[in-house]
Amino acid sequence: MADSTRQEIDEGTGISELPRIGRLVRDGKGRVGRYMGKGGPYAMLRPVGGGKEWEADLDHVEPLTDAEALSAEVKETNARSDRRQA
Repeated sequence: MADSTRQEIDEGTGISELPRIGRLVRDGKGRVGRYMGKGGPYAMLRPVGGGKEWEADLDHVEPLTDAEALSAEVKETNARSDRRQA
């Protein structure tokens, strides 16, 4: 992982790099969310537009590329706009 991550050694999981808080990531099931931190062996993720957090296996969480993150943000902004117009 590149400069979009911060170094943190977690002896419990063996994970050496975690995403920055707030970074958009993809979990092992393909869901996109904002990294909010970790709880035990899990990454705590929140939907892009806000909402209830869910847990994802830290071993299967990967940061989105800048292009993917921009696309996810635009998709959520458009969905929010559509909800307001309905």
